[in-house]
Amino acid sequence: MIRKALATVAPPPDLSLSEWADAYAVLSPESAAEPGRWRTLPYQKGLMDAFTDPKVERVTFMKSARVGYTKCLNWVIAYHMHQDPCSILCVQPTIDDAQGYSKDEIAPMVRDVPVLQGLVSEGYRDSSNTILKKLFPGGALNLVGANSARGFRRLTCRVVLFDEVDGYPPTAGDEGDQIALGIRRSDTFWNRKIGIGSTPTISGLSRVERSFFASDMRRYYVPCPHCHEYQFLK
Repeated sequence: MIRKALATVAPPPDLSLSEWADAYAVLSPESAAEPGRWRTLPYQKGLMDAFTDPKVERVTFMKSARVGYTKCLNWVIAYHMHQDPCSILCVQPTIDDAQGYSKDEIAPMVRDVPVLQGLVSEGYRDSSNTILKKLFPGGALNLVGANSARGFRRLTCRVVLFDEVDGYPPTAGDEGDQIALGIRRSDTFWNRKIGIGSTPTISGLSRVERSFFASDMRRYYVPCPHCHEYQFLK
């Protein structure tokens, strides 16, 4: 009886994001060609584990299309719902995109990942649980559109995630740059985490390119099938 009681209050195992995803994550049929258990691909591992590395504050992913960045964002959110509860801000290009992301990605994820079931109440709608705001024990997920200055106000969040930043409008109304606005929401946290990802658009004007060049610019190298020299794919 004592062992069972202690097990209920024991802290969760200390896992990196890729370890957590491989242990718990499930792909939903609404948003995956092959639904079922998630398996982290080699090029995703470094990106994902940077989100749980305490020495890393900002993660930038300048990417091609359809390489799983949105799914990686899903697991960042799920990890913090289950493993390390905190306040989260996720910025999509528009309010419609934020609502679509909530319906197409977050709701199925909360339904299908066993360790998330019961953490977010989906059976009702009120001011504390809407399409754009999900409460869970110890934290909350806030979804905003980059075209809405109002969405950034009155938020304090430890984890700030930006999806498809090169699709953002130039400014959020009269408030200014959306990335700066979002990062400012995390200023009071010593252990904040910022994620910026997008398919780049025009070189020299791309926001994700600018953020990538301000990073250590890591790339995923693969061996040439002929000479075996390592290089990154273009």
